[in-house]
Amino acid sequence: ELESLVGTQSDAELTALATDTQPAELLVDDNNEVIAGYYVEPTFSTFAIGVRGPGCAVGDACAWNGTNNGWYGTGSKYITISGVTRISAGSYTTTFWRSAGNGDFVAANKAITFTSGRAYNQITRS
Repeated sequence: ELESLVGTQSDAELTALATDTQPAELLVDDNNEVIAGYYVEPTFSTFAIGVRGPGCAVGDACAWNGTNNGWYGTGSKYITISGVTRISAGSYTTTFWRSAGNGDFVAANKAITFTSGRAYNQITRS
């Protein structure tokens, strides 16, 4: 699939794929330049993530909107949360999704703080 994309993507698209925090597959040439790529859609079981909260425990994915909201386990879960100004992955790579294909990826044991509140409708962890 990657080889079929060579030459079809702009430099801006390739830079975004290489620097964005969302999971992606990249094809790199012998000069170490990205020449093709695409975003990877995670595939998980839909019922493996549990809700802890209000509150978060060590290892949980957390979202702060004035209250700590926590999720444990791996997989995918539909959620409804708004006004989120900080997210953390806990012990698994985590994506908080705002819409299809548009989410905030957080590496395991990392956190992100936003300058304004965000709304999420799904979480995935692996």
